[in-house]
Amino acid sequence: MTGDVFNYDPVLGLPDFIVSSHFTHHLTDDGVVEFLRWAEANSLRGWHIADLHRSAVAFYGFQLLGAAMGWHRITVNDGVISIARAFRRQEWQTYLDMADLNADIFWRMGFRYCVGRRKLLAAATS
Repeated sequence: MTGDVFNYDPVLGLPDFIVSSHFTHHLTDDGVVEFLRWAEANSLRGWHIADLHRSAVAFYGFQLLGAAMGWHRITVNDGVISIARAFRRQEWQTYLDMADLNADIFWRMGFRYCVGRRKLLAAATS
């Protein structure tokens, strides 16, 4: 399925979880906040976002790794641009605050931040 995520119409009902990988750094600041709100509103059990961590080590290290591995210059350039557009922990917290959401923010190897929330479901009544 392709299309604008903000125009998604869950014909079959809402998904349990929404998972996003390496997407949010392509959005504006307002777009990130809108996406967080969208994920919250359109998931039954929660959401998880994994994206790059902006840091000097990642920025320059990726360039060195690309040169050492012989990667095409377009691949390296695209990676460097993505790292430069990525976020730091405090920026994620600011976006969550702007969206009025509480979520976990944690760092993972490979210079990634993961941001997510599991929703507690009300007990089913019979």
